[in-house]
Amino acid sequence: MSEVASKSMTSRASSPVRLVQDQAGSLLSCALLGLVLGSAPLVLGAARTWIILPLLLVLWILLAVQAARLWINSPRLVGRILDLPDLFVIAFVFYTVIRYFTSPVEYLSRLELFNVTAYATIFFSCRYGIVRRNHAIGLLAWLVIIGAGVAGFAFFLRLNPDIRPFGDDLHVYYWPRLTGTYGCPNHFGGFLVMTCGIALAFALFSHMPWIWRIVCLYFALMMIVGIIFSVSRGSWIGLLCSFAALTYFAIRSGTVRWFWPVAGFAMLIACAAGFILSSPHMMGRIREAQTIVETGAWTSYVRIQLAMDSWKIFQDYPVFGTGPATFMHMHPRYQSVGYGTLAIYTHDDYINLLTDYGLVGFALMLGFLITVTPKMFRSLGSKPEPRDRVLLASGCAAWCALLVHSVVDFNMHIPANAMILFALTGVALRHSVSRESRSGWFDKQKFARIASGCLALLALLFTGFTVKTALGYYPTVFAEQNYTEKSLPELREKALHAAAMDPNSPIALKLVGDLYRVQAARTENIEERVALAQEAATWYERASDVNPLDDTITVHRAIAYDLMGRNSEAYILYQNAIKKQPFNGYFRTLLGLHLWRRNELEKAREAFVEATHAANGTAEAQNALDQLNHILGVGEKPAAEQTGAAVEQPAAADETATAVKSQERSKNAAPAAAEVIPAYHAQPFTMTPEPSDLHEPKPGEQRAVPQHEVQAASELAPQTKPYSVKPRSNQPANEPLPEIIP
Repeated sequence: MSEVASKSMTSRASSPVRLVQDQAGSLLSCALLGLVLGSAPLVLGAARTWIILPLLLVLWILLAVQAARLWINSPRLVGRILDLPDLFVIAFVFYTVIRYFTSPVEYLSRLELFNVTAYATIFFSCRYGIVRRNHAIGLLAWLVIIGAGVAGFAFFLRLNPDIRPFGDDLHVYYWPRLTGTYGCPNHFGGFLVMTCGIALAFALFSHMPWIWRIVCLYFALMMIVGIIFSVSRGSWIGLLCSFAALTYFAIRSGTVRWFWPVAGFAMLIACAAGFILSSPHMMGRIREAQTIVETGAWTSYVRIQLAMDSWKIFQDYPVFGTGPATFMHMHPRYQSVGYGTLAIYTHDDYINLLTDYGLVGFALMLGFLITVTPKMFRSLGSKPEPRDRVLLASGCAAWCALLVHSVVDFNMHIPANAMILFALTGVALRHSVSRESRSGWFDKQKFARIASGCLALLALLFTGFTVKTALGYYPTVFAEQNYTEKSLPELREKALHAAAMDPNSPIALKLVGDLYRVQAARTENIEERVALAQEAATWYERASDVNPLDDTITVHRAIAYDLMGRNSEAYILYQNAIKKQPFNGYFRTLLGLHLWRRNELEKAREAFVEATHAANGTAEAQNALDQLNHILGVGEKPAAEQTGAAVEQPAAADETATAVKSQERSKNAAPAAAEVIPAYHAQPFTMTPEPSDLHEPKPGEQRAVPQHEVQAASELAPQTKPYSVKPRSNQPANEPLPEIIP
């Protein structure tokens, strides 16, 4: 009798790595996954990244649930334990842990480790933690509903442009392109491509009643229109790949003759092409790409520029990369002379991974792709189960679409899209391993118990680290959002609390320094000003210790030295920052203010000229140059005067001009930049901090064209002297910088 019971148990547990048998655990896993995957496109896509920490806590709960289920069900674990895709995922997580301990910026690597572990948790939970097919089908149906809702919201925003849920930066910048809850049409399109594939899989391969299949077709058509009106060329290509994958799947595992799916594929392509060709705006996007191809102007195209700059970084850090999530700080040191925007990522996930993780990380990623792709195109047999067809078709369509789209964009750095892709990959591979019970070379039950303990420990550790990160992150958000509403001492108290909770947070440390610096700039008492500026410099030093790659900390420290009257030290810091980032117009503007404050007006003017010539030159530099030209009586008149308008001079510039004219130039007077506090928004779509949008161009913002360039182009003024900053070598830190002061 016991033998019969043993065989029955073995039969029930014969599916490889079947971690659980209980329905309650599977339902709980689906509920947690549904909460995360349903919320992610609504909040993470819109760059409201403060919500990522609560969602991470939900994922660590999911990790603990899987650990408990593995512990309880380990006696029934038989068969092959892991296959190659699983091993590559585990290896990449371990490699990320190693790079966390060796990274130059612990904070950035910690946040990247959160993301990588979260994706692995979702992948394994969807692959092994969902017992019943119906649970997985329910999860996919939920994603279709979310996709339809996001698409509908995108149409609503298109018809109501005055509603600005994302402020004036992304949604307004891209309008009239559809952006949905993402604020960015490219990532919005990438999300809809995945959910559209799920809806089509339900309509084509399930055995649902026809009324529900028609509803799915309607949702799919709605998403296709949303993708088209996103005017994202990468999303169009991804949609084409998704259609091709579904067509192949229908021919191999469908129930109709081959010409029906081929005809449907051709009809969809023809309708989409006609739709695009009828729109001047969409044709403009196509002509833009056509012009680049015909003229060979590849090097001036932003994606090609980023790829070329990334290749320089890779050449210097080929094996292990620069460190997780460090591209944003490394790229300004390598950027091309003509690149004029703030790059947070490359527009290529593969190159981005190569620069951050090196050849080792790239090889692990490539191994995962090579081992998963054949499983996506496997045969389900002559009479496949309809639900298995839906699961595999959904995963295959999303897999093909995102792999291609990631060549020209960074969808895998958008947590919402990455989470959904790993979830669809997990459910698609649910039955990719053998069902036969095989004897292994180690005790699977003991291995399961050890693995369960490790997962429980990881869940506990990551929960603690997430809480620590939250305690150091949210007070900085409060201080930034209430900068104009609260007093500096109150804001500083919040920032000090954040720095105490997370001493390795460069955001909190830099914020404390900025608040001390601003208060010093507003203090008239010299001794008190020097003391506050010294305190600011101390906090900047701490911030630089935890993030030596952020050169903006260096120039902020230089401003603090300016406030203390330590001009020589401040000048050295400005020069060091410019040496690392020769084309940073913001740094050269600060240097010009420094020289202006020291009454070195000619040299200050030269610094402003070079700042305006920089690819990311700031409008502040042009304004300062106009004012200084007016004071010195040289160069062109300010742009406003040339058109007959009055010159609007900032208060700080008025004071400086008055001081110059009256010869009452005080060397202790702080430059205007000393009272500017940067915004501490989290980096879009991740928890990684981005440089201040008050100090550097926003994504997509081009530099202001200096007035003398406009005049030269129209032959209204003689040519100005050539720009003195030369393109740099592959190792810019070792290249001599043209001196501004002899």
